[in-house]
Amino acid sequence: MSSATQKAIVEGGIWQRNWRLVVVSFLGWSLLAAIPVTAVYIGRGAPGPAAWWTIFTKIGLYYYLWGLLAPFIYRLTDGLPYRGGGLLLTIPVHFLVMVVLSFALGFASHQEAWQEWLLGQRAPGYHLMSFFTYALIVLCCLALKFYRLSLLRQREASAARIQAAELDNKLNLARVDSLMMQMNPHFLFNALNSIAALIDSDQRDRAYQALERLGELLRHALKLSRADDVSLQQEVQFCKAYLAMEQIRFGDRLCVNWAIDPDTLGLQVPAFVLQPSIENAIKHAVSLSSDTVTVTVSAAIVDDTLQLTVADDGQPAAPSPDTGGFGISNLQERLQLRFGNATRVESGSTASGFRTMVCIPVKSLAAAPSA
Repeated sequence: MSSATQKAIVEGGIWQRNWRLVVVSFLGWSLLAAIPVTAVYIGRGAPGPAAWWTIFTKIGLYYYLWGLLAPFIYRLTDGLPYRGGGLLLTIPVHFLVMVVLSFALGFASHQEAWQEWLLGQRAPGYHLMSFFTYALIVLCCLALKFYRLSLLRQREASAARIQAAELDNKLNLARVDSLMMQMNPHFLFNALNSIAALIDSDQRDRAYQALERLGELLRHALKLSRADDVSLQQEVQFCKAYLAMEQIRFGDRLCVNWAIDPDTLGLQVPAFVLQPSIENAIKHAVSLSSDTVTVTVSAAIVDDTLQLTVADDGQPAAPSPDTGGFGISNLQERLQLRFGNATRVESGSTASGFRTMVCIPVKSLAAAPSA
């Protein structure tokens, strides 16, 4: 659409709005004029429709002139101060303008007998009617002015709320990014500690294999860290790579069971949503046990909620098993910032070990794009 066409549409809309305003104003002033006209008509004994119309042409002209002056009175009313000491200036200005307009309109609408209307026997009633008419216009102008100011304040308040919400959202995103940056070094340090443990125990071949696995793992981690959301299938693949590296260190002491519902693999989940719980199980169960520890990773949709569970059958140890350590608290804060109270992270001891479960409503998760 060209700029000329857009301008024509805008100007046309303005003309339509002004045209409606003119019609409504004309009908309003006609109705206002009809009240005194009818009173005079009845006072003369209701001589007939022609007489009513004759009276209307004289009195109606007076009210239509007020209607033409109403926009200028509105501009005057809108520009005067009404707070503090400004009110002392406003009243004399309105009174002076009312007197001037009363005489001007009396002369314009009663040219043949203007002296009688302005200075003669009819002057008190005429000027009193002018006073009430001017006062009515000013009251309507004030009502319109304060209504307009009220709408302006509402828009400003609404804009302020929107801006505050945007700032709060940006702050939450910044905090999520900060938490992600904290988690990545934490994960890397734990992985390096695992390799260092292999070296200390003189298992150099396994340490070399773990370093190769760590390289692959870091490539996966870099891909995941570039996106806020990944498919659950990508998250599972990353966790399998991580567990494969830990399997080199712990050997038969680590057994992993996967119970992933295929229907959940296509859901978009926050990156690194499973890995902290798995790392927690490795650190507080597998590494502190001389027996085989089974880590079970499951994903299922229950009552329109995605449930991601990591459970182990090792005896939980310090730090407190009910907190889950840094990784779980970091995960919980990330999800709280992202989804609010719609999500929850439950962690604690079970009869055989420790379990962490992440619950996210499915409606909060988008489906992964098809390849």
